[in-house]
Amino acid sequence: MKIKDYFVKQKSEMVQAFNKPAHYPIGIKNPNNFPTFLKRKHEIKFDPNVRNNNAFIRYNSELDQIEYWVHINYTGYRKSYFRHLEEAFNISSEELTSDWHADHMLGRSFARKFGVEYVRMCLLHKDQNTSYGRKFEKNLLKQNHRKRDIFLMTYLCAMKVLDIKIPLNNNEYEKRKSEIVQNLINEGVVFHDQRGGEHSLDQYFRCWKII
Repeated sequence: MKIKDYFVKQKSEMVQAFNKPAHYPIGIKNPNNFPTFLKRKHEIKFDPNVRNNNAFIRYNSELDQIEYWVHINYTGYRKSYFRHLEEAFNISSEELTSDWHADHMLGRSFARKFGVEYVRMCLLHKDQNTSYGRKFEKNLLKQNHRKRDIFLMTYLCAMKVLDIKIPLNNNEYEKRKSEIVQNLINEGVVFHDQRGGEHSLDQYFRCWKII
């Protein structure tokens, strides 16, 4: 598989994750204790190439999908994730250049603060990863929401993986809000709230004080 094809596949899975979040957690405290509503038809296997159970692979046979997860303290995640991409998807190592980043869908510092120990990985272009991590994921650390054992898909994660540019401030957000919602819809995201996508996005950005 070419890396561009994998990127399309990843985007498609993110849309499914957003529309059916119970299938797609992005952070969990213990991989051996997935809640019943999340288990579906899946299998957990710790990566045999990684010591101390610092990485595991989640196979979802119901959806025929493979996820790669790492412990938040594991520093060798880039090497192990890229090896996984080569082995599971036949992506050439020559394509996995420095232009591509192995990204934690849920920021490690955020996960640590809220009690989560393992997070799901994704492949991002370095510019997209840097723009999200520079400020907005740091802003989340200022929040005082309760700790939890699991995190499901969020707007911020979906926008990041779907390659939607993050607004730099509140004024830009207000100007681009309808554009962001339309981009999400164009990718296949479904907004279930009858008040519309903009209302849903507003609620999320205000709750977590993203900008």
